[in-house]
Amino acid sequence: NGWDETDKIRLFLARSLVHRPEILIFDSPKGSAHSQVFHEIVKKYLAENDGTLLLGARRIEQLDLADRIIHIRDGKVIKDETPRISAQSEPKTPARKP
Repeated sequence: NGWDETDKIRLFLARSLVHRPEILIFDSPKGSAHSQVFHEIVKKYLAENDGTLLLGARRIEQLDLADRIIHIRDGKVIKDETPRISAQSEPKTPARKP
């Protein structure tokens, strides 16, 4: 069909987000290019819409989408934390449009 992997990721996300779901459940993308595209689109979506994202993250840079991080190992919660926001980072929850 002539679509590259990045286009497929964008299409998948567009189909997932078009109805503005309240809860998004994703496993983290595998490749770094896919991860970057996913991260940019989901971050923009969350900034513009109310919602919850459940993400199975394997890479530390994916955690900047989080207001809360729950570490699970072997099906058990081993740590539940709120990420620290540095003075240089942007807020985790931008002001929502009314």
